[in-house]
Amino acid sequence: MTRPPRILIDAHMVGENEAGNETYIVNLIRGLQQLDDDAQYIIATAHPDALEQKISMGGRFQPERVSSSPYRRLLIDLPRAMRRRQTDLLHITYMAPPWPGLRYVATIHDVIFKRHPEWFSLRDRLVLGAGIARSVRRARAILTLSEHSRQDIHVIYGAPLDKIHAIHLAPDEIFSAPPTPDEIEQLKRARGLSAPYVLAVGSLQPRKNLVRLVRAFAAAKKRRPSTHKLMLVGKPAWPKSELETAIRTSGAASDIVFTGYVPDAELVRLYYGAEFFVYPSLYEGFGLPIVEAMACGVPVIASRSSSMPEITGDAALLIDPWQEDDLSAAIDRLRFDEALRHKLADQGRVRARLFSWKKTAAATRAVYEQAIAG
Repeated sequence: MTRPPRILIDAHMVGENEAGNETYIVNLIRGLQQLDDDAQYIIATAHPDALEQKISMGGRFQPERVSSSPYRRLLIDLPRAMRRRQTDLLHITYMAPPWPGLRYVATIHDVIFKRHPEWFSLRDRLVLGAGIARSVRRARAILTLSEHSRQDIHVIYGAPLDKIHAIHLAPDEIFSAPPTPDEIEQLKRARGLSAPYVLAVGSLQPRKNLVRLVRAFAAAKKRRPSTHKLMLVGKPAWPKSELETAIRTSGAASDIVFTGYVPDAELVRLYYGAEFFVYPSLYEGFGLPIVEAMACGVPVIASRSSSMPEITGDAALLIDPWQEDDLSAAIDRLRFDEALRHKLADQGRVRARLFSWKKTAAATRAVYEQAIAG
């Protein structure tokens, strides 16, 4: 190639509060900006103002407006942008335009909908089932977030392992910048928190295992009373009736706090203010909140399932997420074992330093180059 490569990145989700998807694409682009590279990047955005607030555009990084409608974006806007901008490669997340002949790589965070279809609506199962199968089949390369997900994609879709690249995520740099004690106290007062709290972060959906978490927390408090609160942070992504019932009947309803979605600036303070962090998810492609918590020096309880042991190493207290008693015992232990909390906090900081967005971006850029050359 006689000119620098031109790569179109679909960043339509920036500005839509999509949690993991948005965090991934924003930090990937920021990581690409740190590389000593001559590639030109066209950033497809449905929300230009939100994009500019999170990522500085200019130079090798130029925005391209696309529709917020997935149908128009996939059928018209992205293929048109590739032609008009004369790009060499498209990078999409999950769903690729259906037109044959497009050169693209696809990020597929996980295929949980195949492993546990009961956690997804019929519509989502149909759309994802058809779209992802086509994306995997036609992609020059598949990017995913862990070796566990890499093996899942290989087994479920039959894609060759050398076509699938496991590239870990990383905590945003904001999580390594401690807020002042006054900032933490201001936030706790604003949230009505005068007691130590246990933090859980993730969208409110069945696989996050929040019903068991509520019951396990309540059982631990009943077994050995303390002033601890449980704070649940996340965007609702599923009807909350079962979770609300669990809270109402737990006997600990007054000790459980919902925040809904919070921006990163507030989330950082919530992490640093927490006594420990619990992530009892049943299944994850990566589990980014785990490394965010570790980067903040917060002791972590996490699940011994799917990708999570791969991400935590020995820096977390691992539990069986299907066993409520196991989770409750871990919560009980960390509430009262200060030495263990300090040990896990130190190990977590060390573990978190193994992950960086610059490393993620460099590995992704190498896949771009391979896909363009192929």
